[in-house]
This record gives sequence, structure tokens and C-alpha cells, in this order.
Amino acid sequence: MNWATYRTQIRRSILKEITPINWTNDSLLDACGWALDTFCAHTAIATGVIYEAPEQMVALPDDVFGDLEVTGLVYVLTSPVLVIKPASLLTYEDTQSTVYSIWGSTLTFSTVPEANVALRYFTYYPHPTDDSSEILLPRWAHNAVAHLIGALALTQDSVNSSGISRWNTKKESGDPEDNALRIQQAHLFKVYENEINRFPRQDRLNYYQKLMV
Repeated sequence: MNWATYRTQIRRSILKEITPINWTNDSLLDACGWALDTFCAHTAIATGVIYEAPEQMVALPDDVFGDLEVTGLVYVLTSPVLVIKPASLLTYEDTQSTVYSIWGSTLTFSTVPEANVALRYFTYYPHPTDDSSEILLPRWAHNAVAHLIGALALTQDSVNSSGISRWNTKKESGDPEDNALRIQQAHLFKVYENEINRFPRQDRLNYYQKLMV
């Protein structure tokens, strides 16, 4: 599904707005990016990169999601492959094996690897940049994330409403629960949580780590 189609569904079925009146295409684009980043906490994209003839220090991809040392896998492409473990997991072991450490955006090996190195990790979903951009969510998550985008889109109107309400009398402004926008936004957030909780959360810790044994 591309962004134009997904945006139309969100306007029609979540925000109840067929043509841009309260939300511009750009504002929904922002909300979509934030929602995609948020959804990664439940399910992210598994991906990888190969370092050819790596030196002792290599730059990490700029799209790594999560803690690489516990959710990623680094291995040398020899036959059989040689898994390189993070140094933090070997603190109490006396080993001469090659290990790696991470500082900022740099991955450093204890010795220069003898062959090409593969890095498997989890990454963020790419943000759409135009109408033809593909939304790479799993199909089961389309409904959930659409509600999250709607909830995030309501933030602007909710803030504007709060700014206007500060001039109301106590009776006019009511309690926070009487703010219709806040109630609607809370409902959309709840739908998002309920929908994603119907599906098992991605086990990133064991996704690659089971290959290290």
C-alpha cells in the first residue's frame, strides 16, 4: 500500500475528513513518521548489512533500532561462519576470540576480522516522502497504526483547543475529561494499543541470538 492510499483511508475512516480541511497532507506525513517509529517498539524490520574487507573500526548504519548488543548479530563470513560476540557479554571470560564493542555510532573489533563481516539488526520503518512511497508495515498492523496516526494528528487541534479554553470560565471549560478532542484522542490511542496487543510482540532478543549458540 502506498502513502496516498493509506492517507485516504485515515482521512475517510479515522479522521472523518475526505478533503484536507483540518489536517494538511504535510501534517499527516509528520504524524505517520512518528507513528511508524512508535510501532517499532512492538515490531521492527529485520535487516542487515555486509562490511567488505572491514577495518578494525566500522561505522554503524544510522537506522539501528534498539540495543544492537542484545538484539543484533555480528559474524564473519567464513566457512563455517564465526560469530563475534559483544565484549560486554564476555567480561568474566578469559578468551582470545575476536569481540566487538560499540561507542556511539562506531563498531570496533578487538582484532581486524579475517574476512567480510555481516551485521544483522533491527531497523526503523522508512518514512514516506511522497504519495507513491510504500508503507512497509505488516498487513495486520495497518488498522492499528492508522488509529495511532489519527491520535497524533489530533494533538495539534487538542493544543489549539486548550489554548482557547484557558479564557473560558470554570463552568465553560469543564474538567479535562469534558474536552471532546482529548476523549477522542484517548480513544484512538486505546484502539491502537488494543489492536497491537492482539498479536505477539516481536522477540528481538532471541531473533538473532539463538544463532549464537
